[in-house]
Amino acid sequence: MHSPAYEHPVLDLVTKYRSDIEAWLKDPNMTGKQIWRLLKENFNINVGYTTIKRYLRKEFSFGRPKVTVRIETPPELKAQVDFGYAGFIYDPDKQKMRKAWAFIMSLSCSRHKYVRFVFHQDVDTWLDCHERAFESYWTI
Repeated sequence: MHSPAYEHPVLDLVTKYRSDIEAWLKDPNMTGKQIWRLLKENFNINVGYTTIKRYLRKEFSFGRPKVTVRIETPPELKAQVDFGYAGFIYDPDKQKMRKAWAFIMSLSCSRHKYVRFVFHQDVDTWLDCHERAFESYWTI
């Protein structure tokens, strides 16, 4: 049988100060880093910042967006696009690992996504990605 809440000694240690953390979180400008620092300074707790972030997210939903706004549009009216860093991907042309980005286009009505991994974010790549995305949507 599992014990309730946390089974990790580090998290059990942090849980002891839940009421203090809850009080600190009443300050709208409080950050996870500040809570981590306050635990260290006030209670001599030496835990990793990632542990504190994980605890705050689980216990207080801290760091999660409060509201998600969905943009409702008629079909074929809007799309949202952006590049996002994708890490290192093998480039067969250069035969080596390279920094890559994901071009993502989401149709606002259906939320259907087109994703293409690229090695550049220049205008030519941007235009090429748009053309390929539109071509892929016409085949749906």
